[in-house]
Amino acid sequence: MAEHKANNYTQITHNGEYGNKSTVNPVITLGTYAQYDTLDLALLPAGARVLGGFINVETAVGTSTLCIGVRYADGTSTGGTTGTAVVDAAVVLTTALTPVVLDCIPFINDADTILYATVLSPGFAPGAGIEMHAVVDYIAEGTK
Repeated sequence: MAEHKANNYTQITHNGEYGNKSTVNPVITLGTYAQYDTLDLALLPAGARVLGGFINVETAVGTSTLCIGVRYADGTSTGGTTGTAVVDAAVVLTTALTPVVLDCIPFINDADTILYATVLSPGFAPGAGIEMHAVVDYIAEGTK
């Protein structure tokens, strides 16, 4: 199992009425990942209230299943408000440019966290070079 980072691993500048809404838009090139590889998609600051998002691929692929979750950025326990069930346990990608909505319950993280995807069943050919795009919206509320 290998770990990888998206090519734009930071968030877009804050926006919204109070300057506290942000969107992360990580892009990962698939085809170099094996089953159970972990792909770090974005860094979410402490106090971020995740609202939802979606993932899509630019080219049709065989059925690929990803598990989307969050974990503490400092490498400590994955307790608290983190864990794979928080975001989406099974995102299935097949059709090009068709957004798959993340099945997440809005939550507020209690520390800096990393949004990640684990490849459960790759449906893409090795070296395929297919891009996967994600969009996740959150409101920075600060720690309580």
